[in-house]
Amino acid sequence: MSRSGLHTNLVHLILTPLFSKKQKLSESQVFSRRFIALIEKLKNANIDYGFLNIYGPSIEAENAIFFSKILEFLANYRLPWCVYGDFNYYLYLDETFGRPTNISAMEAFRSFIQESHLVDLPLKGGSFTWSNLRDPPTLVCLDGFLLSIDFLASFHGLEHQLLSKSVSNHFAFDIFNEVWN
Repeated sequence: MSRSGLHTNLVHLILTPLFSKKQKLSESQVFSRRFIALIEKLKNANIDYGFLNIYGPSIEAENAIFFSKILEFLANYRLPWCVYGDFNYYLYLDETFGRPTNISAMEAFRSFIQESHLVDLPLKGGSFTWSNLRDPPTLVCLDGFLLSIDFLASFHGLEHQLLSKSVSNHFAFDIFNEVWN
């Protein structure tokens, strides 16, 4: 199973008790292998929520097209959004260790977040979500959660927590609040 599929399955397992109706998007709405989208209805409410699992390009030349496609997709669905996964980008200088800093990629990612009106949910319990598993290591915060304001308003106290164990070069993480956990 791909990392993208694994992330989707894990987040889906976490969300299943809260949501009742799954609406699969048509194949034409999933533009590439770079994301999977789900729309779920909250149990006992008539509100749809969007979940977009991302696998961002690792080649900087592809990021403008990638970000514009995601912006276009989000604009087509006026929903509370949780956009999560492996973005392959970092926002701040302290989110990378042991690799050259790519300021233009950081600025492109920040611009995307601003244009999409999403909020970066800060990582707790560590600083990095990926390692090259070498000595000396390269460590980067490539994975995360970007949430719309209306998603945050619906789920107070959400936290993005790094978990202690990992089975790959991507560290496991979770999103939770008192209601879910």
